[in-house]
Amino acid sequence: MTRQDMPERGFDGNASPYKGARRIPERLLVGPVSYLRSLLTITCLYLPLMWLHQSFGRGIAAVVDDLGYAALYLVWVYKVVGRFADSGRSSNWYWFPFCIASTVVLIIPVWLKLLNRYEALVLFMSVQVALVLLESKPRTAESVQVKSAGQKYRERRISEGAEDLQVSAFPFVVGVFTITSLFVLLQYMAKSFGNAGGGWPVYSCYFVLFVGWMVVTTGRFSDAGWAVDWYPSQFCLVVSVVSVMPLVFHLMSSNRAALIFASIQIPLAFLRRKEGASSPDVEA
Repeated sequence: MTRQDMPERGFDGNASPYKGARRIPERLLVGPVSYLRSLLTITCLYLPLMWLHQSFGRGIAAVVDDLGYAALYLVWVYKVVGRFADSGRSSNWYWFPFCIASTVVLIIPVWLKLLNRYEALVLFMSVQVALVLLESKPRTAESVQVKSAGQKYRERRISEGAEDLQVSAFPFVVGVFTITSLFVLLQYMAKSFGNAGGGWPVYSCYFVLFVGWMVVTTGRFSDAGWAVDWYPSQFCLVVSVVSVMPLVFHLMSSNRAALIFASIQIPLAFLRRKEGASSPDVEA
């Protein structure tokens, strides 16, 4: 069959009137749940950038801030294209006017000083509900079998005989309680010694606790069979932002932030342990 005899396909896999149109790879399609996860991740990364802009709005911090905004915007556009493709509408370029309209909703009210950045972010996320409500187009048998890079990496590790750390419910609760208690103790030390005696040593301890907590949390996801794609990383990001940002903005004390940190993770203790090597099917 020659190239002239091959039917041209649009982004959604249907016949396209545009010559040379390509079909988006199945691994780039974004379902409703995945799009919601992406919005949550973008929001959790956007909030620290806004704090950085307000606190250090000049010099290198401003450059880092602008680069962070640009990176998040590109990731969001990438997800929007995948969401429209998943609903079978990308061949008509619906995603382009949607991105323009969403960008105007986010930027113009801030420029005109009608809304602050946080209120504009809430309005922007409200507009995204329209994409979440779009129904996914039924996928072919080949697309259902498409695996993410994370799944392929885990299967390769299993084939090589490597085993992931698995943390059951009770050790996870003990680990979170221990980390929370040490965090409160470090906060007390930092207030007692001040920046002179409790600066970088305390920050180093914070980093060690953070890494240890991520290891324990990832082990809990692995034990429940949910350590696929970016689930553990996204969970850790959300918990970190929800716990730390109110403390950064002086909206609550460190003890309350520690309580929120521990409370958010209670549902993880109720995840059932996976049976053997099987894991639940999770939307890519």
